[in-house]
Amino acid sequence: NIIWEEPNEHFSHHEIIQLPDGRYMGLVEDIELGPIPTNLPNNLSTIFTFSGYTVDGVTLEFPWTGQKIVEWDKDTNEEVWSWNPFDHFTMADYDKYEATWWSALWDGFHDWTHSNAFYFNSNESAIYISSRHLSRITKIDYPSGDIIWMMGMPAEYMASGEEHICTDIGFSFQHNIKLLENGNLLFFDNGNLSEMLRNLNNPITRMLEIEVIDNSYCNIIWEYDLSQDMYSPWMGSVRLLDNGNYLINAVGGDGH
Repeated sequence: NIIWEEPNEHFSHHEIIQLPDGRYMGLVEDIELGPIPTNLPNNLSTIFTFSGYTVDGVTLEFPWTGQKIVEWDKDTNEEVWSWNPFDHFTMADYDKYEATWWSALWDGFHDWTHSNAFYFNSNESAIYISSRHLSRITKIDYPSGDIIWMMGMPAEYMASGEEHICTDIGFSFQHNIKLLENGNLLFFDNGNLSEMLRNLNNPITRMLEIEVIDNSYCNIIWEYDLSQDMYSPWMGSVRLLDNGNYLINAVGGDGH
C-alpha cells in the first residue's frame, strides 16, 4: 500500500526525507526566467544571440531551474514551509566553467543550482543543502530560512563577489552531504573543478569530513583522494560506518 505520496506538480529532485514529527521534506524543481550572461566561454553567448536572444546579462529571457526545499503535512499534503534559492541566492553567481550552459543551449533551460542533497538537523534547527552547480554548501536556519553561512568558491570565481567560508578547501560539484553525530560534515567532492581550485594536473574526486568552527572557518578532519581512474564527475556517495571505516560509492565511467 502507498503510505504517502509527494503532492507537488513539479519534479521532486534527488532527496526526500521524513522529519521527526512525521512531516515530509524534499527538493522540488522551480523555474524562473533569468538572464543569459554575456561572458560565457567558447563563444556561447554569441551562439545564444544567433538563436534570437538579447544576451545582455540583464534581460530576464531564459528559463533557469533551481530546487526549493518544501515541507508537507503528512496527513493533509498541505505545503507548510518552503525555502527557495531564487529568494536567497543571486543570479549573478552561476557555473561558467563546466558544461552547464552548453546543456542549456540544447535543453532550453539553465540547470542553475542542481541541488542534490540536504540534511535536516533538528537539534540545531538547521538545514544543510548542497547546490552542485554552484559548488556551494549552505547552512539555513529553520524555520526562518535565513542563511547562516555559505561554503564554496572563492569570491574571485563568482561574479557577485560574495564571501564564502572555507574557500581554501576547493571542493566542487559535490554530492551526498551528511551531518555526522560529532557535528562534522561528510560529503563526496566530485572535483569537476579540482584542476582549477586545487591546482592539479588532472581532475580528482575525493571524500571530505569537515569540522566547521564558529560558523566561520573549517578544519579538514579526514580527506581521501580517489585514484585518477575512479574520477567521478557525475555521481557518488560516502558513508561513515559503525566500525569507523568509510564506504565510498564512486560513479564515473564505471561504478566502484
